[in-house]
Amino acid sequence: MGHAITAALETIPLLSVGFSLTLLLPSFFVKLPLPALDSLPPLSRMRIIAAGAFHNLVTYIVLFVFISSGVGKTGWRLLGYEDVSAYGRVVTGLDEDSPLRAYIPVGSLLTALDDTALTSNSTSTTDSDRWTAYLTDSTLASPSSPGLGWCIPQAEYLNAPTACCLQSHPPSSESEDPLACFSSRCLAPLSVMNRGRTRCTPSPTNADSILDCRPEEVCAALDDREEGSLLRIAFVAQPRTGGGKTGIVVWRGPRKEVYEQVQVGTLLPPRFLPLLLPSLAGLFIQYMATIALSLYFFNMLPFPYLDGVQLLDALLDYLAALTGGPLSDRNLELEAMEGGVRVTGRSWTSSRSPRKEQVARGVRVYTIVISSAYIALGVVEWVVQR
Repeated sequence: MGHAITAALETIPLLSVGFSLTLLLPSFFVKLPLPALDSLPPLSRMRIIAAGAFHNLVTYIVLFVFISSGVGKTGWRLLGYEDVSAYGRVVTGLDEDSPLRAYIPVGSLLTALDDTALTSNSTSTTDSDRWTAYLTDSTLASPSSPGLGWCIPQAEYLNAPTACCLQSHPPSSESEDPLACFSSRCLAPLSVMNRGRTRCTPSPTNADSILDCRPEEVCAALDDREEGSLLRIAFVAQPRTGGGKTGIVVWRGPRKEVYEQVQVGTLLPPRFLPLLLPSLAGLFIQYMATIALSLYFFNMLPFPYLDGVQLLDALLDYLAALTGGPLSDRNLELEAMEGGVRVTGRSWTSSRSPRKEQVARGVRVYTIVISSAYIALGVVEWVVQR
């Protein structure tokens, strides 16, 4: 489309115009008379040749602004989707092999990770993307509020074993041991870290002492060796109905695995629309933007049959004109007239000097070699990482 517009501005006729749709990706193409195009001054030729790539760049900028501005969320709200970022994150999908599939249904509303609420009350990075920050940045994540424990019955605490607390390292995510070390006792994390438990502050001198708990209870805090190995995930199972029950899942293992296995969003759909529609539409727009930017750079490369070859030719003519390049007063040759162009007066005759051909060939060979080496190194890196 960009070629057609700039060609019309330069009074170059169009031999043919076409449109195609490949996998929902639209594309336009035009065919111009080459003799008429070659007869234009270098700057005019460069404008026409680069117009297609410039159109791809404009497409990328428009899509990038659309993604970044939040206009899409406004459109989804008009369709009935509710933005729940002020309350948490909606589970839009889980990996097939994720153990969390058995406990957290798709469509659930995640409300907290440990003691960190997944709410967004401001536009700052920490508030707007707490899910990503908490699960991927270890400096922002802590297993619970510093120094806080849970009140549990004293009899349950005293009857608990101590073997897991004597180990040098806490069990890994693959371990079948269901217990974790709380104040020198091995207890089931889910029963201790239940939302119904009262939070308390252990004594700095005696972990078994009772502070903020009833007389028959003990304040049990997670052992320092367990830090980072346990993650509490609070969720609402059916947020659409407004009466969904809340639940807690305790994950043992690296937090980043949760980030990799659980896909979340901020839009809760109405009953008649699918949950994944905003995510799929957003992913499609991101791919479109990536493809548009890739085509912009790819078309500028001086590869055969690409716009970059003709752009390089026009650029060399322009540089030659700055140093006294060929500018004649002759009218267009018969080939240009047969191409449908009637021009009188001054016209450009493209230079075919050996020096120009040598430079153009060198640039093309250099680009092909560097691009091939880059692709080969990328393939090698991919194979090594596998």
